[in-house]
Amino acid sequence: MKFKVVMENLEVKLSKGVYSLLKDYLKSNSNAMPEFNKQKLAAELEKAEVLTEKTLPEGFVSVNTKLKIEEEQSGKELEFILVEPKKAKQKLNKLSILSPIGVALAGYKSGDKVSWEMPDGIRNYFIKEVTPVVN
Repeated sequence: MKFKVVMENLEVKLSKGVYSLLKDYLKSNSNAMPEFNKQKLAAELEKAEVLTEKTLPEGFVSVNTKLKIEEEQSGKELEFILVEPKKAKQKLNKLSILSPIGVALAGYKSGDKVSWEMPDGIRNYFIKEVTPVVN
């Protein structure tokens, strides 16, 4: 089945490190990803503004950011911290930037609404808050 991904007209800003992680993730997981997500991630990477970690503006989703999001369909609010893959600890609400929700939201900012295909269908997430986490 072929999807036509309609890109939200939102800015995407990524640090060089996260950009590289996502690009590698897309290459190595291409066969396992739903077509919708594959096309969307490829389009996001193509239009992303790539910056150094220090020049990435506050409020954009990246590694070491705490997020408060709302899943539109259920109204459920979630809070978690995105971290490097090797530092992920779900019990502590530390999710990998390469988790499905991390990949979906990376590069977007507070106030954005993002669509991503999850196992139970396409979901819309509203990013309510993004705050930096100091290591």
